[in-house]
Amino acid sequence: MKRLLWAAAYSLVLATAAQAQDRMRIVRNIVIEQGEAAAGDATCFGCSIRVRGALAGEALAVGGDIEIEGNVAGDAVAVGGGVWLGPAANLVGDAVAIGGPVKKDATAHLGGVQVPLPWAFVPGQRHLYLRGVAAWAGILLAGFLISYAIARHRRAENMAGTFAGRPVWSLVIGLGVMAVASLLYAWADTLQRRADPVESAITVVLVIVFGLGYVGLSCWLGHKLLREGAPLAAGLVGAVVWLTLQFIPLVGFVVFILLFVLGSGCAALSGFGGVRRGASPA
Repeated sequence: MKRLLWAAAYSLVLATAAQAQDRMRIVRNIVIEQGEAAAGDATCFGCSIRVRGALAGEALAVGGDIEIEGNVAGDAVAVGGGVWLGPAANLVGDAVAIGGPVKKDATAHLGGVQVPLPWAFVPGQRHLYLRGVAAWAGILLAGFLISYAIARHRRAENMAGTFAGRPVWSLVIGLGVMAVASLLYAWADTLQRRADPVESAITVVLVIVFGLGYVGLSCWLGHKLLREGAPLAAGLVGAVVWLTLQFIPLVGFVVFILLFVLGSGCAALSGFGGVRRGASPA
């Protein structure tokens, strides 16, 4: 989780610090036509990159795919997408696909290595791939069941009631949790040899906090939809709905971020389900 957060932050820094010759777009695809030579890098958020001409730098697509039919002088990295090398394509660097496949035509040239991670998934990515969808669904649903078993019925209902009564405070506390976590990660990076175990411990705590909050938010949503029903059944319905929303292109990313922030805030505000600070979840 920590690595993914840092990767997203690093991508945003690259985008804001891009030089004039670089190309950066949000939602709209980047297309470098045949016969066109583009200087610098190409960075795309929530969209795809197609290179039919020449790109002098690297290609980075977050939430989209990269298709190369011409020349790319650097790496091609698709976070939440795939990388395709068409006939006679030339990629000097590596082809990295986090959440999608790497496919190379027999006549294409790849100077680096292929790094496909098809079992990964980035919420809100534009194209869905079966292995990534199955893995993400399994992780979230298994995480819900494990977290529910830890919280049990009363704590799950207390967290749902806390969010129902204090959604704004859940948001505020959640943002505070994220800020504290960022400071702790920055501090851990100064520990040199002890950095990795400390960062791992911070990540484990964040996952536990989010997992408990996810149970509360799922129970709250499930009660809204079912009106009547056992807490576990309502929670499962809510968890499936939250999961489904994350498969919607672009929207899924916003849903996941809100879930992470609100879930963390809800868990902390309710004392991890020990105290109900709000109205009934229904």
